[in-house]
Amino acid sequence: MMTQCRNILAGAAICLMFVVADAQSPARTGERAGMAVFRQRIGVDANPKASSDYQQAAREESIALMRTTAANHFHYAKVWSEIEPRPGVYNTSEIRSLVQSTSPLPVAFNLRVLDAGARNMPEAYKSLAWDSAQMIGHIADVVGQIAPVLGNRPWSYAIGNEIDLYFAGRPGEVAAYGRMLQQVKSRVKALHPAARFTSCFQFAAAPQLRTVYAPIVAQLDHVTFTYYPLAANFVVRPENSLDADLPVMLAAAQPRPIFLQEIGYPSSALLGSTPDRQRAFVKSAFETIRAAGPTKVFGATYLFQADLPEWMVNLITVAYGNNTPTFRAFVETLGLRDANDRPKPAWDEFVRQAQLSAPQ
Repeated sequence: MMTQCRNILAGAAICLMFVVADAQSPARTGERAGMAVFRQRIGVDANPKASSDYQQAAREESIALMRTTAANHFHYAKVWSEIEPRPGVYNTSEIRSLVQSTSPLPVAFNLRVLDAGARNMPEAYKSLAWDSAQMIGHIADVVGQIAPVLGNRPWSYAIGNEIDLYFAGRPGEVAAYGRMLQQVKSRVKALHPAARFTSCFQFAAAPQLRTVYAPIVAQLDHVTFTYYPLAANFVVRPENSLDADLPVMLAAAQPRPIFLQEIGYPSSALLGSTPDRQRAFVKSAFETIRAAGPTKVFGATYLFQADLPEWMVNLITVAYGNNTPTFRAFVETLGLRDANDRPKPAWDEFVRQAQLSAPQ
């Protein structure tokens, strides 16, 4: 749900578990050469502190803070229209900067051709059918343009973020999107042979994965979800909700593993939460994920490292068309550190859980 704000956050995110039985470099990942070792990856979206200007130095400071934890993986979601603002004109400078500043961490990359219920691509492409030769060619081209920048870092490569927000009102386009993924997957695999191919859904879409979204899921190596245990009015559900919800996702994706691209729990009293409830969620969620095991759950990203400043909350409410007090409270208080950059109880819990899940 919250990846839309990465237009402004510069996309910094880290994730949690990953099966390292493929061609990732042992020197980079810490596994011994020649052995199929299953390691959990844990991460946090390393957004700058609320009082910062969100420019390069602030991003570097936030990544440095993230590196003080046992986070061992970087998740990065980038809007297509920012990479290719006009047909055939590409800008990969931000990707290059973040890939360099997070080296040598493995990367889960999401090319957001869809996000927040909309097509995010140059205007000239928006009317094209997903399975048209032109659309497939354009997506393959942008994948090719950023491949030298990403290099061999990606372990996961997603096409589309929370795609169910878009397809809920356009079910007739699902099969064409699946056919597009089938073609683009070949391009991704050729350029990033170690990357596992995926697309991202909200948790709410899990009951429809084997029916409505079956043509899409059929093309995926693993299924990616975003997960926030909230009621419809953004009031928090119990801290241990993942205990019951994780089996739902696993059953929907079966026999594929899953990856939790985003998990989060606000600390706002307006939503029935507290900093201690947020801490309890972090503890329970990562314990549940560890118990499921890395062959079933590849990973999860906690969103965010820091609470968001008001100006950014304003931008996000516009992007989602929701400026209600409860939505604002949800967006504003997801961070593990407060608006004054003081650690909430959940920060220390994340540090502890990261060490348990992904020891150095």
